[in-house]
Amino acid sequence: MDRLLYQCLLHSLKCKVKKSDLPLLTSTFYKNHILPCCPRNQTLDVKKSSYKKFSKFLQAMQQEHLLTVKTEKKGVDNVVDIDRSHPDVRAFEIPEGDTNDEDEVQGGKPTNSEAVWSSPEIKEFFQVTTKMLPVLKCAGYRQGAWMTAEEVRKAVTDYVKQEELADKNDRRLVVLDPVLHDAVMKKTEPSTTHLAWDKLFTRSYRELTRGHQLVLGNPGIATENQRMKKGNIEPIELKIQRKAGNKLVTLITRLETFGIDPKDFSHRIQKGVSASSSVSALPGQGQGQQVLVQGNQVNYVDKLLTEHYKLPRKYIRGLELAPKSGKRR
Repeated sequence: MDRLLYQCLLHSLKCKVKKSDLPLLTSTFYKNHILPCCPRNQTLDVKKSSYKKFSKFLQAMQQEHLLTVKTEKKGVDNVVDIDRSHPDVRAFEIPEGDTNDEDEVQGGKPTNSEAVWSSPEIKEFFQVTTKMLPVLKCAGYRQGAWMTAEEVRKAVTDYVKQEELADKNDRRLVVLDPVLHDAVMKKTEPSTTHLAWDKLFTRSYRELTRGHQLVLGNPGIATENQRMKKGNIEPIELKIQRKAGNKLVTLITRLETFGIDPKDFSHRIQKGVSASSSVSALPGQGQGQQVLVQGNQVNYVDKLLTEHYKLPRKYIRGLELAPKSGKRR
């Protein structure tokens, strides 16, 4: 598998990736440039290689001076430079009619229209805190452990059953013993002896640290996006600004969070609405990039994100800015 992976890399560097494509998200590099170079009778799977992760492979290739990878911000890596003059690239011979790529042209730019996107999976988690530890440790959880909402619910329920805290006169209520009381009640709140089950669970979630895990739908890069991150995931944000001459522009940010290459997105929207589009870096180091497109294009951005990139609307902020029916863009 290591040999096949290296072959696909050399193939992509020799005939698919252009300097104008850079910087290129590593996830996009894998999906749109590496995978299409795999021979038709073989299957490329990074997890079956000695590297296990595509990021580890890229680190090794960087040490071989084949390419340069730069971390733009935590969890977002870009290929920023390639070396076609490398002896291995120059010596590589392109297989004839033996790859999955139907658009193989020496030095040509690959098309992304064939790339199949699947809906990203965003999982919500809760991290055990010092305050909730006395309740959750009875179920075997330690401080700092990550739990799903269902696991939290079950662990709290098991504690209540273990300590026989269900109200015998009203099974809808739970009696708060000192441990449970200190875990779910704030010191500034009035002392309470009972809580309804739903309020007990709600308060338990509140006292835990929220986190999320983003899993993209491409099998070779999914492991790169499965790191647990604290806080709620930030949605893609759409904004409308009025420029000189009373002209409107649409700004799109945080595309990288969901593995979407801003350059690829800009190209698609430019073709889709026949309007000028550009990509620029956001102010501040490691803040990512934004796509600017002429006019109020919120409706088309909505369609592109939900239909092509399979992104649920709850992860898109600013859809209410779409032009009202009958008004010009």
